[in-house]
Amino acid sequence: MLRRDTSSNDHRILVAGPSMLLLNILTANMRNCLRASSRIRSLEPLLPMADQIPDEEVIDRIIPYVVSLLRDEMPQVRAAALETMVQLASLSHS
Repeated sequence: MLRRDTSSNDHRILVAGPSMLLLNILTANMRNCLRASSRIRSLEPLLPMADQIPDEEVIDRIIPYVVSLLRDEMPQVRAAALETMVQLASLSHS
């Protein structure tokens, strides 16, 4: 019989597989967003996903995309990226 451990780390490991797949699809499409509103909206699902995956994966897979948006020509996109970075820092599990 399979027993599910409800601890936080074990739960993140169980959920990380599907979350990583969705994260790969999302980040691949973030590169192709032409409108500023699309780039801003692409940041929204990153936070719930970041809560489900290990911190190392957040650093390796999410933060580089957010940092690239900090250099966007639109100030609204830069502001949203900065807000996302602050929220990602507050989600740190360590």
